[in-house]
Amino acid sequence: MIYIFDVDGTLTEPRQKINEDFAKVFKKFCEENIVYLVTGSYKDKVYEQMGADILENYVVGVFSSMGNVLQQKGKTLYENDFNFSQNLINDLEKILSNYSLLKTGNHIEYRKGMINFSLIGRNATQEQRDLYAKDQEAQAIRKNVVEYLQNIYKHEGLEFYIGGQISIDIQPRNKDKRQAVRWIKERMYSEQLTFFGDKTHEGGNDYTIAQAVREHGGKVFQVENWKDTERFLKCS
Repeated sequence: MIYIFDVDGTLTEPRQKINEDFAKVFKKFCEENIVYLVTGSYKDKVYEQMGADILENYVVGVFSSMGNVLQQKGKTLYENDFNFSQNLINDLEKILSNYSLLKTGNHIEYRKGMINFSLIGRNATQEQRDLYAKDQEAQAIRKNVVEYLQNIYKHEGLEFYIGGQISIDIQPRNKDKRQAVRWIKERMYSEQLTFFGDKTHEGGNDYTIAQAVREHGGKVFQVENWKDTERFLKCS
């Protein structure tokens, strides 16, 4: 059995460090199982959240930037990059200029093989992030923006997903978290997969990897937060 975990909302609070007590539970689970992480965050942020000890001594590998970077024991095995069109950037800027709710800055963030787009901005404080995540109007706008971009770029080979508390993840088609499943199954085809994520619903950035795991006969657990994950690991 191979276990794959999302990070934000699954192992940690969004963008926060892993809870110290839960880290002990997670380490014990990793000692007894084969564990990979997959996240939309860039690799430095994953180190900040999970810590070098877990990433280099406990998990087998970390797929960051929606699976476009793979690291094992601190060494990079591969990186995918992609040049996004100026038309896309112009459209994101136009959407942002029409957005009338709170804006904090750092709205278009380039990562390896992807763009992380945020209407409120990545400079938002944690309190602002939490309020945004609970604001029904803001979340409806984010969902509408995803649907709008999916429609106008449906023939351009791009995909758009709701990610984290405040963002929209943008990447080339098939260059998302499902890359983790492809990479693992190419090397360990007979192993069954189990995935934990908080956005496995359609439109969420865990949706395609959840579908890929199911297609290979694996199990998917939708969690609401890291405490849900902790309860499962303690019972396993």
